[in-house]
Amino acid sequence: MTATVLRNAPTVPVYAGQSLAVTLAANPGRHLKLGPGTFDVPVSLAPSANTIIEGVAGATILRSGAAPTTPIINITTNGVQVKGVAFSVLSGVATSRGYGVHVHGNAANVVLEDLSGSGFVMTVAVGYGATGAGDGTVTNLSMLRVRGNTSPNSWGIGLDDCDGVSLIDCYGTGNWLDGLKLRKKTKNVTVLGGEYSGNGASGTGDGIDAYAGGDTFVISGTICDDNAGNGLTIKQALASPPITTAEFGYVRNVQLANLRARNNTNGSGLYMSADPGVPLVSHVSVTGGLFEGNSQHGVYLGTRNATVVGAIAKLNGEHGFITEGDAMETTLSACLAIANSQSLANGFDGFNLSGFNGKVLGCQAIGVNGDDVDDSTDYAALTKYHRNGVLVTSIATGSWYVGAGTTSTHHLTSPSATGLASAMTSGDCRIDAALAAFPNTTGAWGSMGGRVVHTSAPQPFDVEWIKTVGAPNTPTSGWTRGVQFQPMAALPVAAVAMRYATVVLTGGAGVADVAYLCRKNAADAYEWVVI
Repeated sequence: MTATVLRNAPTVPVYAGQSLAVTLAANPGRHLKLGPGTFDVPVSLAPSANTIIEGVAGATILRSGAAPTTPIINITTNGVQVKGVAFSVLSGVATSRGYGVHVHGNAANVVLEDLSGSGFVMTVAVGYGATGAGDGTVTNLSMLRVRGNTSPNSWGIGLDDCDGVSLIDCYGTGNWLDGLKLRKKTKNVTVLGGEYSGNGASGTGDGIDAYAGGDTFVISGTICDDNAGNGLTIKQALASPPITTAEFGYVRNVQLANLRARNNTNGSGLYMSADPGVPLVSHVSVTGGLFEGNSQHGVYLGTRNATVVGAIAKLNGEHGFITEGDAMETTLSACLAIANSQSLANGFDGFNLSGFNGKVLGCQAIGVNGDDVDDSTDYAALTKYHRNGVLVTSIATGSWYVGAGTTSTHHLTSPSATGLASAMTSGDCRIDAALAAFPNTTGAWGSMGGRVVHTSAPQPFDVEWIKTVGAPNTPTSGWTRGVQFQPMAALPVAAVAMRYATVVLTGGAGVADVAYLCRKNAADAYEWVVI
């Protein structure tokens, strides 16, 4: 990104040793051009509308007083720009509102560029009104190459009560809690690039934490590694004291693209969830991304109407992809789960699916890590980690579909030859896969009252089996072939595998269709009869 073009305002040079507060008050709406050096700012600067404060990047420092409780720059007006300065704390620990820059009230059209800070409660705080409650809505704020590092008690950059904020190539590292926080009524936020890594000095903290009011935001090409929590948390919550949607807003309309979240030590790469009694995080699109080496899951979805396309979950401690029991209407497409369950081989799955209604399309689960071998023929000698490639769990409900090219290899204990399994106890699960003769010990798991649909020799068409009796997780018993009408040009050979199958021979022009049932006759032979 190129630097922001500053307005053609009258320029006022300011040198180290001059009083910045006096100069600022005497030159409202002008362009203060600060030279290199350190400017002590014991009392907050309050620039008037359209003021520009520009330093020399890497050389101009604005220093607070000891143990600051107020911000160095306090912005409540329109059109203010701050560029090319670093913020530092004279001594002691910043507390209360000891920020580098505070943008709040109804400030609008503010630009922050090439700023850095260390040791503040937040380097940049947006919103966070005078009493902690909102005192307006900040609109149209741009941050470019802003760094918020090593907060001793909070997060690097915090957003609150704002609408229309962009963060481009910004950074938050080494903070007590999170690198970037979207806290309350943050609307229309765009995060492009940048990195929020190594946070959680307190023992817990995320790279980015959108909790509990991120409404309509985009995060793209951003890195969230090595945090002491999740790489990225997106959560709708009801806590004590209550965090309500009326006060904090909704978490919805989420677009995530090409993220990297690796080696987060006390959580997942991407974690999206909601506490009971509040709306789920809703309307989510995840495109691409690498979620690798996290202590828990690669991608955790407690969402409504979420689509994940082309994401990679690799070498995570627990499941690669997991949908929780409250999740609704989830689609996973062309995703790749590789050698997850690193914390316990045979303990977790490539895809572990619960919740109401979902689809898994064209995904791959590979239970071994093939990074260090030349080709897939060497995989057999590697440690197998996945318990199941794809498991639709016993608490999944509604209608699930696993198919359209989904495969699993080198899993451990799934009774399915392809590692695609359903343990549903209600609803139905359709599994489209080339399974061996079904039902048997290499067939798909079943669900009481549910369905498994598959293609396998010798029948050249989809076969539906319905679980009618027996334990819900037993693959070998309790299956009855469902009633199906399969349009065909010719009858297959009648055999035990065809028993109960119903097919229709389609007639040409002027010729009626004919329906047939495969049955065992009194001679214990199998035949097709017209029905």
